[in-house]
Amino acid sequence: DESASTTRDLIRLWIRKRRQQDFPGPDRKSPGAIFGDAYFLARNLAVIKGLLVGLVAGFSFFTYTGTTPVNVFHFLLLFVISQMALVGFLLTAWLLHPLLPSLRLPSFYSLLFRGLISNIIAFFQKKWLRTVAADQRASVNQAFGIFKARSTVYGSLFYWPLFALSQLFAIGFNLGLLAATLVKILTSDLAFGWQSTMQFSAEAIHRAVMLVALPWSWFIPQASSYPSLAEIEGSRIILKEGIYHLTTGDLIAWWPFLVFCLLFYGLFVRTTLFVVGKIMEHTSLNNLQL
Repeated sequence: DESASTTRDLIRLWIRKRRQQDFPGPDRKSPGAIFGDAYFLARNLAVIKGLLVGLVAGFSFFTYTGTTPVNVFHFLLLFVISQMALVGFLLTAWLLHPLLPSLRLPSFYSLLFRGLISNIIAFFQKKWLRTVAADQRASVNQAFGIFKARSTVYGSLFYWPLFALSQLFAIGFNLGLLAATLVKILTSDLAFGWQSTMQFSAEAIHRAVMLVALPWSWFIPQASSYPSLAEIEGSRIILKEGIYHLTTGDLIAWWPFLVFCLLFYGLFVRTTLFVVGKIMEHTSLNNLQL
């Protein structure tokens, strides 16, 4: 342990000395400074883009003419189940990797990050080459070549920051979607119902709703957290009968449940993954073997 600590201290001192020699002023930024600036900009862009996409998606979905209630199944499928499916696929890949290290699952994140990492490395390489002397460019190119060749060792250094960026985008998306949902609920006469070609009973839907609402139903009254059996039965849409026989109380009983689904299965899950990504980023830096 002492040897490892001493080695790290020596490397830190050597890097600090090289930084002072090669990048003495603000006009000659080091690769770390360039990456820090780019990452700060990327974080802000990820949140802003996520917010815009969420707002557009929410306002587009809640385009309501007053003749057909919003189908809660469509909302859950598009905005909740799809997100949980991606998270489930990601967790499955994480769990299978230690058990089957030779198995390479076609992960959405790995496919996305592999291309992003290559582009970012190429960008930083060109950016850095402009700031170094001609006699140092060969060593810079060699350093990047070593980095690419040993991507299995250094890949996590870029994977986790980019993973955190994707979670920031998803956090922004859920915030935008929540804002659009609440604005439409407050400013429009929205009606919510459910229908399906499959002949689901109201009792089966009620049991599924109670199961989904478990994360928040223990501290929020039932009337404010999910619709009752009578309200579920009363909000069932039968195509040939229209909505004129349905009561307003039943048609508005779904919106608290949908908002809580976005909060817990969207925003909370993505925030948790963002925190995990930052912890793993810190851990990968601490455990790096140079």
